[in-house]
Amino acid sequence: MPAGAAAYSMRVPLIVAAAFFMETLAMSLGISAYLVAVAVFVPTAGWVSDRYSARNVFAAAIGVFTIASLMCGLSPSFWTFIVSRILQGAAAAFMSPVGRLVVLRETPKNRLIESMGMIVWSASLHPAA
Repeated sequence: MPAGAAAYSMRVPLIVAAAFFMETLAMSLGISAYLVAVAVFVPTAGWVSDRYSARNVFAAAIGVFTIASLMCGLSPSFWTFIVSRILQGAAAAFMSPVGRLVVLRETPKNRLIESMGMIVWSASLHPAA
């Protein structure tokens, strides 16, 4: 019998289980906060891009998304992380559809399929990474 086996307690597995629970909870709420923000803001993306120019909205969305990503990584608390994820989701809601709009408006008709294919191709890399 290994040394200390008789004194084994469930303390270490319980601590690891609690850490796993916190990680799963943060991940679930983080994903949910992000997805709800995307769902809430996507319907306004077209209107905002028409009002403030698609290029400006797209550039701002990339900037806000980048800052929100940094905030997620540097979050000192759980709730700061959740707020950062909501901001990140809101920016993503503008980034993707408005980016496609910019491509549609600025690409010559004879290069449109090629350009849209590049967008789809880049998105398909995600599952492989």
